[in-house]
Amino acid sequence: MGVAAGVTLLSTGAAIAIGVLQAASTAAEPVFGIHLAQQSRNLEKDRWPETVGLPAEEAVKIIKSERPDVKVFVLHEGTPVTRDYRPDRVRVFVDDDGKVAVPPEIG
Repeated sequence: MGVAAGVTLLSTGAAIAIGVLQAASTAAEPVFGIHLAQQSRNLEKDRWPETVGLPAEEAVKIIKSERPDVKVFVLHEGTPVTRDYRPDRVRVFVDDDGKVAVPPEIG
């Protein structure tokens, strides 16, 4: 019903759905492809060295504004953590004053 979809196969064999459009789309509803293009500008950022020394709350705001797709966890420096890599996670380690102690990064 008014929906067109296309699939493009990449040389690696991966498929990406593109061009999902709805005839009844409004300005308040971003078109799927455009919405992804706007978000992809910041999806490649994986470290925030500029937040070192900032209060944890401010660092979290910066990270979430640049990567709304990740979950941000604030932990005291030296807190034991799992060693698994998660592309949707950022850990912010803070010192005793609540300031970012090491550059937060994806993982």
